[in-house]
Amino acid sequence: MSQGQREKSASNTHDRISQLDAMRGVAALVVCFGHAFSFFPWDAASFGSRLTRRAVYTLLDGAAMVDFFFVLSGFVLALPYVAPKGRRFDIVDFLTRRAVRIYPTYWVSLIFALVVRWLASDSFHAWAPTESGRSHWTAPITARDLALHFSLVFGVPNLDMLYGALWSICVEIQVAILLPLFFFLIGSARSWSAVAFVSTLSVVVACMFGLSTSLLFLPLFVMGVIAARYRGEIQARLRQASRSAAILLFLLGMSLIFNRPVTSRIGWTYPDVRTEMLSGLGAVLLIALADSRERFAALLRRKPLLALGKVSYSLYLIHVPLLMGVFPVFDRLTGSPAACIAGGIATAFALSWVVYLMVEEPSISVGRWLARTLVAQIRSEPRVVVNADQGEPAAVTSRRMARDESASDRSSLAPQ
Repeated sequence: MSQGQREKSASNTHDRISQLDAMRGVAALVVCFGHAFSFFPWDAASFGSRLTRRAVYTLLDGAAMVDFFFVLSGFVLALPYVAPKGRRFDIVDFLTRRAVRIYPTYWVSLIFALVVRWLASDSFHAWAPTESGRSHWTAPITARDLALHFSLVFGVPNLDMLYGALWSICVEIQVAILLPLFFFLIGSARSWSAVAFVSTLSVVVACMFGLSTSLLFLPLFVMGVIAARYRGEIQARLRQASRSAAILLFLLGMSLIFNRPVTSRIGWTYPDVRTEMLSGLGAVLLIALADSRERFAALLRRKPLLALGKVSYSLYLIHVPLLMGVFPVFDRLTGSPAACIAGGIATAFALSWVVYLMVEEPSISVGRWLARTLVAQIRSEPRVVVNADQGEPAAVTSRRMARDESASDRSSLAPQ
């Protein structure tokens, strides 16, 4: 490959990741608005007509967006390994990066939530106008639940102790332990029948063991892994599709993701493997379109969306306790639900940038350095030399480990 081809390939990889980051940011913002609206009665006159409220309720489906996060995680995490000519998988490298990328920012958000509960619990419960809002911060703080919250790997904690959005981080960590098996099975598959068998296996596991565990969402991650495995073929087909066909696929993807208003009428109540699978298929369609259609990709690469994607993990983690802390204050100042929501989301976005710059971004560098160091020790390769003044690696021990680093350092809900 010539130098120009290598640069073009690197540019394409960067563009792809940027697009997916932007999609992750939009999904995180939808979750934020969905949670913000849940603190106010839906019959409030300031939310407009009944039809308007129904449309808002449908599009602010946080559960659907979390399904999207899980598919995106599977896609981005698998892409460096399962694609043709993918890099060699190393379990130590993968799990180290994953843990260091998720835990530091997550632990900061837990401490932040505990502090906000201590300072604002009484004022929030005195203010909260909805039953769903009053359910937060009702469980006592126990040593067991604190251990479950901080570890994530031993089960789902009592979410009423802090806030419910943390359950999805438990899923991300617990499923990450199983993902390498599916990387191997799907990456080594030589036929569609083998891939279909692995996919079916994940659904069977979800149906048998997943009703109250993280395994319920395993098929969503597997969908992302399969999309990564056949990325080239999917891109080729979608790039040949007409503009009208691409628009129809986009609308189909959106309809599948936001399926719950329809499926709930036929008895598919959340959580249900069937609704999760429909949301997952919609997520695959939207990810594939963003990865293949240049106009869609260019729209996602707008600077505001890229900035939103950059802080999406921090925003997802800190927005609920922050909203619970500031809504009583904003309501006293404005008396308007719309003003409370706008002010709360703006405050959450500003704080998420602080968390990103002070915690999240440094953890990315630490994760890369730690993974390289551990793998180099295990393989008896030369260790990374660390510059004591800079506190950063001064040399990379393996070109192979550096390849596709930018791709493996990003995910969806909890980026790598």
